[in-house]
Amino acid sequence: MNRLIYENSVSHRGHPIVPFVFGMADGYSIYSYKLLSDLGHKGKFHKSENPAGIYSGSIASLIEIAKEHLDRHTDVLSQVDDFKSRYTYRHNLIIIYQQCGKYFYDRYPPTA
Repeated sequence: MNRLIYENSVSHRGHPIVPFVFGMADGYSIYSYKLLSDLGHKGKFHKSENPAGIYSGSIASLIEIAKEHLDRHTDVLSQVDDFKSRYTYRHNLIIIYQQCGKYFYDRYPPTA
């Protein structure tokens, strides 16, 4: 799989939408995406790949497709962005979060 493009990730309804190049057609990139969930491993879309089943030739339109799908099918009720403290370091996604007064982080490699 190609590298996950964390630099272009967008958080929506408790899910970071992370695009990646799915393939090429006539020299143009075809994009897909993966999701994470602020419910962690309990979320039905955590680490899922393109649950909408639709691909795009641009990252911007792919993000809109993913947002539309999440608006209709998400299992996250919160509108709070728990992924606002996310960073890209050496192509790895680092998510920092607070729980019970302590800080934790999750690291996702670029080819997970």
